[in-house]
Amino acid sequence: MYYPSERSPKELYPDQTADPISGCVAGWSAWDFGRHLPDDFDRTIAATFGVPLLSAEVWDSDAACLTFIGHEAPWQTVLHLDSYVGYVAEVGSAPFYEDGTPMSEEDEAKLAAADTKKFEVARERLAKAIPLGRVAAERATLWALAVGLNPLTVEQATAAFDGEDVFVEDTLWEVAKALGIVATSE
Repeated sequence: MYYPSERSPKELYPDQTADPISGCVAGWSAWDFGRHLPDDFDRTIAATFGVPLLSAEVWDSDAACLTFIGHEAPWQTVLHLDSYVGYVAEVGSAPFYEDGTPMSEEDEAKLAAADTKKFEVARERLAKAIPLGRVAAERATLWALAVGLNPLTVEQATAAFDGEDVFVEDTLWEVAKALGIVATSE
C-alpha cells in the first residue's frame, strides 16, 4: 500500500503485520501487510488518514489486484491478468474421478477443454469490466497527477502495467515507479 503520510497503518490495525518499505518519494510511504485484512481496509485508511492511496492485493506473487483511491471514485485494475484469472475463475481442476482414481485420457481432455473455456469466459468478462494495459496506465497517470505526483509518460506506465515479471511484486514496483510514487533514476 502506498499513500502520502508518515502515519502507520498499525494505528488502525494494531494486530496486523505492517512492514514499511523504503524507496518512496518524499512524503509518501509504502507498507507491506500481512494477510487477513478486512475487505475495506484501504478505504478505511484513506478516509481516516485523509489521503489518496494505491493498494495491491497480491495473489501468491503471481497476480495483483490494484485499487486506486483519490480524486475520483475508487477503481481497480489487475497486474498479470492471466494469472489473476486463473485464481478467480478456479480453473485447473484435478484430473481425478470423485473416488480418487485418475481420469481416462478422454475425460481428462474434456475437463481441460472445459477449464480452457471457463478461463476464456472469465478473462473476457474481466477485460470488459475493468481498465487494463494502456487504459489503466492512462487512468493511473491521471490519478498520479491529481494526487500531486510526477509520473513518467503514459507509454512508460503502459510498459509497467503490461509487465510480466516472474514475481508480480516486481511489476508492482515498476508501476509505482512509473506513477512517481517510488524514486527512479530515469
